[in-house]
Amino acid sequence: MQPKSLMRRTAGILCIAIVSCLGQARATSEAEFFDSKGTAVAYFDYDDADRTFYLWSEGEPVAYMDEDSLYGFNGKHLGWLQNGVIYEHEGNVVAATAARFKDPVQPPPPQGAQTIQTLQGL
Repeated sequence: MQPKSLMRRTAGILCIAIVSCLGQARATSEAEFFDSKGTAVAYFDYDDADRTFYLWSEGEPVAYMDEDSLYGFNGKHLGWLQNGVIYEHEGNVVAATAARFKDPVQPPPPQGAQTIQTLQGL
């Protein structure tokens, strides 16, 4: 094989791999959040019209989003989500997406089944 055709073939395979990865990343409808140890603790379901956060292991709904604010189902403001990082009222980081970590996070265990959420603010 000549160098130019080998380069074209390699570039083509690379493009297919990138497009495939982008398609898989876009297909997911959840954002995973990790604690300071890199352990999966919660996830946010983008397909959920109520913009709900669920605990990772139990699948229990624990909070919902309103713009960039995070609220408990009792209506209490818990903090903010900004650029993949959840901050509490004193500015401390509570959790973050894997992309916000300097080191790799631990592979997440299987998620717990989602349970029915309660009404917001009641």
